[in-house]
Amino acid sequence: MLKRALLTLAAGALAACAGAPQPMLENTAAPTPPRVLTLPGYPQTVQARLTTRADNVLANLNGRIAQASGSDLRTLATRSGALYQRYQILGSLADLDEAYRIAQEVAADPQASSDALLLWATIASYMHGFDQATAALDRLPAAEQSKTEAFREDMARARNMRPHQPEPAALPAGGELAMLRDQAADCVEQGDLECASERFHRAQFFYTDSGPLPLAWLHTQQGITLLRFGHPDWAIRFFRAALARVPNYYLAAEHLGECLGLTGAYDEGREVYESVIAQTGNPEYIAGLAGLEKLAGNSDRAEQLIIQARLGFAERLKKFPDAYAQHAVDFYIETGDLATAVALSTRNLELRQDASAYLLKAHVDLASGRTDESCALLAQVAAAGYRPPEFSELRANMPNCRL
Repeated sequence: MLKRALLTLAAGALAACAGAPQPMLENTAAPTPPRVLTLPGYPQTVQARLTTRADNVLANLNGRIAQASGSDLRTLATRSGALYQRYQILGSLADLDEAYRIAQEVAADPQASSDALLLWATIASYMHGFDQATAALDRLPAAEQSKTEAFREDMARARNMRPHQPEPAALPAGGELAMLRDQAADCVEQGDLECASERFHRAQFFYTDSGPLPLAWLHTQQGITLLRFGHPDWAIRFFRAALARVPNYYLAAEHLGECLGLTGAYDEGREVYESVIAQTGNPEYIAGLAGLEKLAGNSDRAEQLIIQARLGFAERLKKFPDAYAQHAVDFYIETGDLATAVALSTRNLELRQDASAYLLKAHVDLASGRTDESCALLAQVAAAGYRPPEFSELRANMPNCRL
């Protein structure tokens, strides 16, 4: 049971991370919403699809963390796993850092259990330590290697522009949810919002467990997809649905704050951002609030927040340079520190050669005036068959880039 939970966490974390490119601020899709967004029951409400109460889940996690106070390997692994699961809900960087530290320490022991190795692989991959994650998976007994195939495939998808595979004639029995999740990601990478939304819509009906987070995650991914395609107004209800099921779910909350700012609901957006910042301590969200305040005309407050975010990013880059080689780039572009943005995006492209890494580097090159270099990166993305929304935005800003 624990192994299955860890593999599920790994898949969800990598899929979420794959959606890291910044959303577009201009509509590039049709002015009418995807067909499934007009259907009743989407997203599923808490009343229509009952799951365990999120506060009960958190209470259980809090209890496990409090009880796991011993120093033996098993107890330490239990504490790390519970901290990481709580991080997946609340987004506290303190939880993430402690879970990372303990998992790394336990996995370094030659007597580390399979569960401990899988936990370390999960957390390491989330922080873009793909080689560390692979090394941990390789230490699992031969009899358990087949259980890691999906995890390894998710890491491969996160690191490379894999050729798009034709969809199977039928969804695999028992694997429908994972398959639809992957198909939705492929649809986004091909720039097809209708296709992605249809897969997200179908996926919610194949979730049969009692935990609330997977459904909240699905609705959040639909919202992020709509936001990436330039439709924050359509995305808001999906983030609200996720928060109705899992209050304080940080991933939904921070994106809701962003959408509210983009649609002019500054007061509510500010309140959402301030809450999620206090909950997580994440400099990305401090920078997000700065963006909202700038849109609202509060330039002095925006500058104060940018200073706070800059200090926070510097600290995170010192602790986890590989993870923040991706996550900090847009902040440095927006604040005019192009040299740092170039260095980080270059390192990110060394770590992972997926479409998002190429497009992030192309974005930095374009901002730095290196149009030819940016166009060459776009050409590589196009040759691999990818057309995510960020691709279209970059191409529109380079009319002389012929692909």
